[in-house]
Amino acid sequence: FAPRAGSAEAITVHAGEALALPGRWPHWVEHHGPEPTVTFEVEYWTPASARERKLHDVNWALRRLGLHPAPPAARPRRDGAKRVAFDVAARLSGRGKAFTGA
Repeated sequence: FAPRAGSAEAITVHAGEALALPGRWPHWVEHHGPEPTVTFEVEYWTPASARERKLHDVNWALRRLGLHPAPPAARPRRDGAKRVAFDVAARLSGRGKAFTGA
């Protein structure tokens, strides 16, 4: 299954099946029926997905300041500056350190 950006689709996952979603993709799980169910998430980051996450996080912060940042890959030089800004903020705040250096 490959979800489309901005789509809202119900997906049925049966026992023994799995569903993979892009990092930070909004989702929820509903269970209908009396039998018990177990769900869990496994989150992993590749260096490329960590770099992309930095861009989304910096863009989010810029939008909160009332700015209109370019989406990732639209301006490669600015993407590099955004990654550096993320790393500096992570080191200063102690948050997001797991992604520094990627």
